[in-house]
Amino acid sequence: MNMARQIYDAMQPEGVGYEFWQREVANLRQQLQSLKEQHRHYMGEQLCGLSVKELKGLESQLEMSLQGIRMQKEQILTDEIEELNEKSNLVHQQNMELFNKVYGTTAVNSESRNACIPYGMSISDDSHVPNQLQVRRPNQQT
Repeated sequence: MNMARQIYDAMQPEGVGYEFWQREVANLRQQLQSLKEQHRHYMGEQLCGLSVKELKGLESQLEMSLQGIRMQKEQILTDEIEELNEKSNLVHQQNMELFNKVYGTTAVNSESRNACIPYGMSISDDSHVPNQLQVRRPNQQT
């Protein structure tokens, strides 16, 4: 092990060695401590030592983060709604095809067709138009 250490030390440029790594470890510990403190602040802990300016900065950072989270949530919900609309259109189309196979399209009048459809559903002339769901954005809070 000593031989490996000697070879390693010999290959390092002048001034790089044990002292360098001690400084590097100290810097990393300091960064870790700072990140832990920031995390506590973000969680609403240990805020009493902060100035008004620091609190406003923290509030601004949290609001920007919250805005990003809301945008991501809205995008996910919009994508899910689009997917569900596509599935709804497909199911509606399949239902119409099955209905036409069972009851035919020209020989049956609308009263007898509506009487055979379960759950109080009815078929109208605009039944080929698919249902669409939309996302409404909430009112902006002031």
